Amino acid sequence: MRHTKTTFVAAVAALTLAAAPAQAQWAGALGLRLLNGAESDTANYDRRGFEARAIFDRPITPPFAVRGELTYTQMQFDRDEGNGRFQVSENGFELALAGRAEFADGAFNGIYGFAGPVASYRAVCGVSGSVAPNGRVACDGNKVYRTGYQLGGGFRWPTSPKRDITLELRYVGNVTAAAGRSLLAVSVGIRGR
Repeated sequence: MRHTKTTFVAAVAALTLAAAPAQAQWAGALGLRLLNGAESDTANYDRRGFEARAIFDRPITPPFAVRGELTYTQMQFDRDEGNGRFQVSENGFELALAGRAEFADGAFNGIYGFAGPVASYRAVCGVSGSVAPNGRVACDGNKVYRTGYQLGGGFRWPTSPKRDITLELRYVGNVTAAAGRSLLAVSVGIRGR
């Protein structure tokens, strides 16, 4: 498994950072994440949280591009044990490589779609708030590393000759932030041109 992680990181770096500075587009985004649907497993109630992303976008040929993303995530959920309910907070990172296609003409100008693999890692997990953990293991049974996928779309508004504001909606599956399930994320960002 270590070889797979190393290969994925090397592929993201080679494909995105090899762009000439004039072609590359840097972006940043902040967003909300949501996973609904309580399960019989008490460790996976509804999850909610936020994300902060750094994006490196490299155009290949119009309308196609490849982009690498580094995302910090924080998810919170309630966990119920026999002696009470408490809130758990998970913090992690995701590294994604996505292909992007953009509509360049007509009524759909500014709309784009993207999809690709995501490697996710849960860095910290603990009990939130003032409740003493009393020896509870907050995230037992959940994997620390997962490889998943993302599928999404967005719209960009030109705000100046050098900047765009973006709005993205994405479906992310099999990542640690979702405990191996799928979640929905919406974000607003700024992208260079």
